[in-house]
Amino acid sequence: MRLAGRPTESRTQGGGGREHLPRLHLFAGFPYEPRRLTTGVATEKPFYCYEGESLVIRGECYAGPIAAALAAEGLHPVLGARGEAMAAVWINRLDDSVAGAYHEIVIALDAAREAGTRAACRGTGPYAYLHPFFGGPTIQLLHTLYISSPLSIAWGREMQAFPKHPRPAAIAITREDRGWSVDCRWGEHLLVAGRIHERWGATAFVRQALGISWSMGPSRVTRFLAASIVRFPVRMPATTRAAYQAASEHTGHLLKGRGPCAVRAWPWRESDRLELGTGLDSQAEPGRESATDLLARAGFRPRVVTHIPSLQLVVTDG
Repeated sequence: MRLAGRPTESRTQGGGGREHLPRLHLFAGFPYEPRRLTTGVATEKPFYCYEGESLVIRGECYAGPIAAALAAEGLHPVLGARGEAMAAVWINRLDDSVAGAYHEIVIALDAAREAGTRAACRGTGPYAYLHPFFGGPTIQLLHTLYISSPLSIAWGREMQAFPKHPRPAAIAITREDRGWSVDCRWGEHLLVAGRIHERWGATAFVRQALGISWSMGPSRVTRFLAASIVRFPVRMPATTRAAYQAASEHTGHLLKGRGPCAVRAWPWRESDRLELGTGLDSQAEPGRESATDLLARAGFRPRVVTHIPSLQLVVTDG
């Protein structure tokens, strides 16, 4: 079988490598640098995911705990219309990446360089919480990533200072009838668990179009739909940047193509469930707090689910 894409040792050793990949041409415009992990495995940067699936649970938090967490980064929370801070839980199944195949849970905080920055959206409806995908001042501060693969942990930390917790997690992401379940643990210690119902169809598509157009404005929605690649600023924590002498700023590139259903969103409902593990601050890296404890203290309240059924992503330095 002839593998599509770049045949790096880290990719194949991690269980990645496919004969056919969607939207492969969109990866051609990025520069790739050969590197080697401290384990001796040959690899390259930047990070790329050729194929996967993502569920993004975005919601609101009390601003105080989020502001305290961002202060060490020299950043401030992005505020919604009611003065709330915003955060996201990414549930990612990566089937083929520069570090192979694995599962991950990402805790990200909406951040800005200036205090009092408001989200670039209108209103308080669920679709307003999608604003980072549509441009504006928001930086995605990646607080912590829980990863199932030791190879991915090493790659993320050494190559681009991703805050991937050094301890691998057991992560099960299961597709069920009209939804998904997730369970992420360290042994008996729960990190993240939940059940997300899929609410997609013709009615949901129309509701999404109307809701996003009202929240973001027709011109921003038109630019989003017309773009094959959506870019957003990413920041890694100061601790991992210093430890691995990595760039302070990164850019996420979502290679979505131009399909109108490439990114799907619907409101969070009471029948959905998200549980965050607590009492884990002692398990965090030195000088850092547990990401799940932080969201629990901040009273994280999910508002919207985004489903990316075919995930292609690149994260570049600068």
